Order: sequence, then C-alpha cells, then structure tokens
Amino acid sequence: MCEPATLALIGTGVALAGQAVTGYMGYQQKRGEAKVARANAKMKSEEAANAIDRKAEDQRTLARKYAALRGGQRAAMAANGVDLGFGSAADTLGDTQMFYGEDAQRLDDNYRDEIRGIDISAANYRSSASAARSAATGVLASTAFDMGSTILGGVGKQKKIAAARAGGGSGWGA
Repeated sequence: MCEPATLALIGTGVALAGQAVTGYMGYQQKRGEAKVARANAKMKSEEAANAIDRKAEDQRTLARKYAALRGGQRAAMAANGVDLGFGSAADTLGDTQMFYGEDAQRLDDNYRDEIRGIDISAANYRSSASAARSAATGVLASTAFDMGSTILGGVGKQKKIAAARAGGGSGWGA
C-alpha cells in the first residue's frame, strides 16, 4: 500500500485531472454557444437582406399596379371625351395618386419595422456570441485558479503528512 503522503499527491493529481476535464468541457460548451450565436446572427443578417430585396420588389409591383390603374382611368376618360385636368376626372386621378402614396407609405413602414426587428435580433445574437466567448475565457481562468488552489492544497497536505511522519506521528490526522 502507498504511503499517506503519496496518496495525498495521487489524490491531488486526480482532482487536477477532473478539474482540467470539467474546465475544458465548460470552455468548449461556451465556444459552441458562441458559434451557434454567430451563425444565428449571420442568418438574421441574410434575412434582413432578403427583406430589403422583397421590399424593393413589392414597391415596384405596387408602382406598376397603380400606374396601370391610372393609365386605364386616363384612357377610359379620354375615350369618353372627358377633360382629364378638370372636375371629377382630375379628382379621380388625384385620389388614385393619393391611394398609391398611402399604400406605398404603409408598405415602407411595414418593411422598416420588419427589418428593424430582424436587425435587433441579429445584434442580440452577436451580443450573445460575445458574451459566450467571454464566458469561455472566464471558464479557462477559473479552471486555472482552481487547479492552482488544488495543487497548493495537495502539496500542503503532503508536507503536513510527511512532517507528521518525520515527527513520529501516524501521518493521519496529526
């Protein structure tokens, strides 16, 4: 059987190994969290870019719709000999333009709100990634301090046992 002082050193070594494994696993977990958060931020940035593209396409579609409507109104009124610059004909064309402006503004507002929400989500993911990277560094530092404390405690215990044995004690509890 091993001497008590040797057993104390072996116990210290086992504790150190356990702390190292636990610390490394915690570090890898935090790095994994950071990686996932970065990937989510990238996906949100791509989603925002897609929303910007959809907005432009929807604006073009809306403009074409109202241009066709106005063109049809103008053609129908002109075919009937109505003066387009006066009275109800002018009012109808003006109302159509007003409705287009309102719809275009609503479209712009809706996309602006959607893109803002997506941008906020992306920023939150980037912040989460940064926090996880910092936490990973913290895990390494904490593990290093814990391991240092374990080494000091184990060496102290070994020296105490060795001193007790040299002084004639049993080495256990002296």
